[in-house]
Amino acid sequence: MDDAERDVVIRKIAEHFASALSLAKCERMLLSSDDPTAQWLDQTTAELGSLAEEAYDLETFRAIHHAVQLHGDGPWPVDELAAITGRDVASVERILRRLVEAGIGQFHQ
Repeated sequence: MDDAERDVVIRKIAEHFASALSLAKCERMLLSSDDPTAQWLDQTTAELGSLAEEAYDLETFRAIHHAVQLHGDGPWPVDELAAITGRDVASVERILRRLVEAGIGQFHQ
């Protein structure tokens, strides 16, 4: 699987998690607090939220990786890197902080 195919798969996974999260939230709004399904749906929604965020972050990481390959190592201010990648500033910052924590990235405000 090449990078382009991998990116398509990651994007589809992120879309599916986001869609499932949205549906779970809608279903939860229809239930009263005393409905036995509500607690299960609350837990499921929380778990789907984490999975959706991780998938979105993976997309952001891939976009950063492609930008660095195309435009060079930087240093890149977060807002510029977000603009180049088309990702939101918060997710780019989150990914850059993770890379710094792992000892493999630089963070510039």
